[in-house]
Amino acid sequence: MNTLEEFEQLSYEFYMNTDQESRIKIEGQINNIMTNLDNTVTIIEILENTSDPYAQLLSITILKKIITNYWNKIEEKQRLDLSNWMFTFLSEQGLNLTNVILNGLSSLYGRLLKISWLEDQKGNEKLLKKFVPVFFKGTAEQYILGLKILKQITIEFSTIIKEREFLLRHRKILASFRDRLLLRIFKIAINSLTQEEQQYDYNNTNNEITDLKDDASLDLIISVLTFDMGGLNRTEEVDGNDSFKVSIPATWRLSFKCLEYTEILFKCYLSLFRHQNKDTNNNLNSQNQNQNQDENNNDNNYIQNERTNERGSKIFRSLGLLASSKRGVYGKKPGRQMFLNQLIKGICYILENNMGLIPANNDLIHEFTRLNDKILLHFNLRDLEKTEMLQTWLSYLFSLTLKWSSNIETKGALYYLGTFWIKATFQLELFKTSSSNNNNNNNNNMKLINYIREIMSKISQTIITYKCQEVTKIEIEDLASSFEEESTFLVELRALRDLTRIDYNLTFQFIIKNYDILIEQCYNNSWNEITLREISLFIIIFSQLISQYNKRSQSNNFDDLFSTNMPPTNYIQNSHHSNNQNNTKNNYSSTSTFKFNGIDNNNNNNNNSDNNSNSKLEKKTLNDLKLSTRRMDGELIVRGIELIKWNEEMISNNSFPSRIEILEFSILSFLKEFLNVYINSNNNKSTSLSSVLSNLLSGFENHTDVFLFIFKKLISNLKTKELAEKLIAKSLKLLNLLFKYFRRMIDIPNLQETQDLIENHNLDIFPFLDIYTNSSNPVANNFRVIFYNTLSKLVFNERRQTVFWEKFEIFIQPFEKTFFEFENLLKNLNQNNINNKNKDNDLEIFSSKPKYTIQYLGLVKDLRGIVSQCNNTHYFSHFFHWIYPKKMEILNQIFAVTYQIPKVTENYFNLLIQLCSTNGKNKNSSYSSSRIFPISSPNLYILFKFACNILYEYICESLINIDPNLIQEQITEKAKTIALCYKLLSTIIFCKQMNFGVYKAFNDDFFEKTLSVCFKLSDYFPTDTILIYPKLAKAYFRLFEVLSKRLPSEIIQLDENNFKDLTSQINLSIHSKNTKFYYKACNIITRLVMFYLENYGNRFLKNEKKKSLANTLHQQFLNNFDNLESVFNQLFDLVLYEYKLEVGNISGTLLGLILLNDQLYINFKNNMFNSVLEKHEKDLDILFTKLLEDVDHTLSKRNQDTFSHNLNSFRYRVREDGILF
Repeated sequence: MNTLEEFEQLSYEFYMNTDQESRIKIEGQINNIMTNLDNTVTIIEILENTSDPYAQLLSITILKKIITNYWNKIEEKQRLDLSNWMFTFLSEQGLNLTNVILNGLSSLYGRLLKISWLEDQKGNEKLLKKFVPVFFKGTAEQYILGLKILKQITIEFSTIIKEREFLLRHRKILASFRDRLLLRIFKIAINSLTQEEQQYDYNNTNNEITDLKDDASLDLIISVLTFDMGGLNRTEEVDGNDSFKVSIPATWRLSFKCLEYTEILFKCYLSLFRHQNKDTNNNLNSQNQNQNQDENNNDNNYIQNERTNERGSKIFRSLGLLASSKRGVYGKKPGRQMFLNQLIKGICYILENNMGLIPANNDLIHEFTRLNDKILLHFNLRDLEKTEMLQTWLSYLFSLTLKWSSNIETKGALYYLGTFWIKATFQLELFKTSSSNNNNNNNNNMKLINYIREIMSKISQTIITYKCQEVTKIEIEDLASSFEEESTFLVELRALRDLTRIDYNLTFQFIIKNYDILIEQCYNNSWNEITLREISLFIIIFSQLISQYNKRSQSNNFDDLFSTNMPPTNYIQNSHHSNNQNNTKNNYSSTSTFKFNGIDNNNNNNNNSDNNSNSKLEKKTLNDLKLSTRRMDGELIVRGIELIKWNEEMISNNSFPSRIEILEFSILSFLKEFLNVYINSNNNKSTSLSSVLSNLLSGFENHTDVFLFIFKKLISNLKTKELAEKLIAKSLKLLNLLFKYFRRMIDIPNLQETQDLIENHNLDIFPFLDIYTNSSNPVANNFRVIFYNTLSKLVFNERRQTVFWEKFEIFIQPFEKTFFEFENLLKNLNQNNINNKNKDNDLEIFSSKPKYTIQYLGLVKDLRGIVSQCNNTHYFSHFFHWIYPKKMEILNQIFAVTYQIPKVTENYFNLLIQLCSTNGKNKNSSYSSSRIFPISSPNLYILFKFACNILYEYICESLINIDPNLIQEQITEKAKTIALCYKLLSTIIFCKQMNFGVYKAFNDDFFEKTLSVCFKLSDYFPTDTILIYPKLAKAYFRLFEVLSKRLPSEIIQLDENNFKDLTSQINLSIHSKNTKFYYKACNIITRLVMFYLENYGNRFLKNEKKKSLANTLHQQFLNNFDNLESVFNQLFDLVLYEYKLEVGNISGTLLGLILLNDQLYINFKNNMFNSVLEKHEKDLDILFTKLLEDVDHTLSKRNQDTFSHNLNSFRYRVREDGILF
């Protein structure tokens, strides 16, 4: 970088060049510039002389890095000169800079001020005295520039400097800046809005400067209100977290005038429409509540441009932040009430005149609805009940909700309106309690409660109506995805669960009325595709509502108090005969707007509910009301069950050509919720769902009836040909859940239906087992594993041994047949190759007939599912004696000719891993048992030897002979397989029941051979490659972690290159800051150092082998000093700079490295002294001395705890005193 042109070219290449190699070189050049403090003057000169935006941006970035990293090395005079130059440059050149460059330079100036803030607080406090004459006494353009610079400075002070700053110092700076300058900055922004309102020229429609000034003022107001007042480092959470409260400092409260600021912001919003009506500005306090305007005309009259949308959203966001302030800022209760009155009055005026609330202004309506939601979030109904226009406000918002409910452009705004009404339902309980204590206002409050009840019911009906219209318009290919559990379409329906808390009965009657019309069409065979879509939607609604059964039935004083109408007495048995034949037309009730004083409802029964609610509540007991809600839920469940029966009947009669996907999705969702509710309610006999069902529906007298109904439905699904993958996945998951829930309620294995399933589970009966055996979909690929994992519960849950043996023999018959077929196939292969034993011929036979490979793959998956349920010694022993040795040899022989197929290798190795996982704590098991194998069991010896031989042969055949020229491609393809090799070996080594000395006693070297070839795998990929593949890296570190614990000698005896690769991998993993890796890496180092400290130089040690290993380890550590030093430095940096790090997780590793070689500690200590100011050196020396107080030369648990305590104290003092910054 010799000339300005060279730097401009470098900047252009840095931001625009996409070539990876070129970028590495460019980044290296820029890094050299950043690390040299002498380049500061050169960069300033470039910034003054260049007009290239890339060069300007890069210069600002470099200056920010230099100031942040080398501030302690900059002399005091240079700091002052740098600050003055930056202020002068901004004031003189700021108007000529683009917004991006201006923001970057202002942020750089803010960084400089923040770093130097504590050094001269009183001097920095004079910042505004410099700003006012330069920016706020000049032209309008200079004024706008000053506002933009203050905004960036405020943001910079609120943001923690991650590279250098500690949280404690950050909080000190925040508190000082907040108390000295922030309020004055806020008042500058507010005053600028007031000035513009007074100076606005109504006759001039082109007020661009005024608009820009308003925008800059609003941005500054938002940056102040979102400032991290408490130093919690949560500024980024403010935008997405509406529950966040703005903590206005106590020192502000006397001069912080919320009422005045709210009025200014509302006037600023009204001024957006002053070119349509000049008198609008004077009408805020003189609204006419009964004025009715045509909304379509309003939408046409108020033509909003993009700037109006943006500025309006900023105004509403500012108002929302004021509403989110902690209550103390409003003063005493009258002040808070005045603020709410003004806020609600302004919102009502905007709603009444529909000012800007059109779908085109997406950002504006988003922030407007968010403001209303925040009001109810931070002020409950008890605060709002005395506001002057509460009823009007609710009425307008209700009308707006209905208006936007069918408009796809307003979905973001509808989210906040929905949460608004949901909050209202939850707050009514508290409101009801407070109003009951005040008899004077009780009648008025009951009117409000009944009004909100009607609103909730109408909104629920509107949601259902709109969804019924929406579901008919979804494309066929999108139907399945729309009915998935987490789809947007269904997530929006979840609001019904909360909206029906107040008055379940009104929504229930609406749903039943419309559903019965639809189902009558089906019973009369007059259904069509639209009918089935709408019925599917209602079944989903049923599942959403019944999910709240337990909450409603166990409520004491709220959920049922408003459910005043008993449901119809004619329950749903044969309900399709009770409906009127004339009402077969699908006609949803209309949802029109209504006012608070007179509620318009088409249902006559509902009109009388409010008038008679008090008398009915006096006559009914709470138990009657609970029974009412349980019966309503029961009716929904019965209707769902009847639909399932009708669906199965239509399929059996071939009335449906196949299973209708959308209907099956909704049925499975319904069954899942029904199952959860049924099991949870069974714990409470008084609210048990089984008693409700027995009264409403015949054939559901006990738990067995319910189990068999769901069981038959799921098995019927799984027997269906060409069923969608997602339906199979949901059916399997639900079947597993069914067995889990009912295994303690009924004797599942001895039911006739489950015994039939144990006897008949082959591919002919369940075609999906064959179809999805070789699927590319990861979910479908495991269908067989999941199915046999579930099915095995029927066999392995049998406690009686003789019965278990009989069931097991019946259960494995299909597998015996498959093994017999493979045995004959292998005999034929051996006979054909008797003269020429060539495995390639065998592979050609399997390739020419892929059914053999798929059949083998399916068999391995089935066995994986079965062995996962062998969770105790009895079950596993029986299974092991069945499969070993004959059947395992068959599996191994076929694997020997099909190992080149990745899916075969993956599933076969997973089977071996499950067989060797002997801790008895299988994640798929419903309970954990004791260890499966006794210590040094012969079966365990045989199994491990078998697995190691397979692993050894596979590695020798497939992985060792990797072409070095294709290493990256080979590693990419084989990474998953190599990870499985490491995982299998780790599983074998981790087994605590196995004494590996047994192998040597029998002169068997299979374990050493397997371990050596696994170590050789690391020779075939570069050191920095392994971390690219997370599964491979995790398995790699897990292997060495287990070895360091069980067999450290195997690591110590590695050759020099392999040990160096290991330490390099540990170093890279710790620098990656990935906790999945570096905790394991730390454990490896700690255990090796522990072995070294216990045995090296121990004159009392008589074991010569350990002495020799300790000497070897000593030499290995000396050869890898650089890697160990890098590890030590990085771990210490993590302790100092990572706030969320638990010191105890790595303190043992740090102590071990200090005890291993004190030169590591001395070097780090010297580097730290070189990076701090002279005034801190004495304090730092004292801290380092205390760090090793009471620490012995061992890695005992007590010693590690002492060092961990000292390290925590060291970290705290370094941060508290600001030593490193």
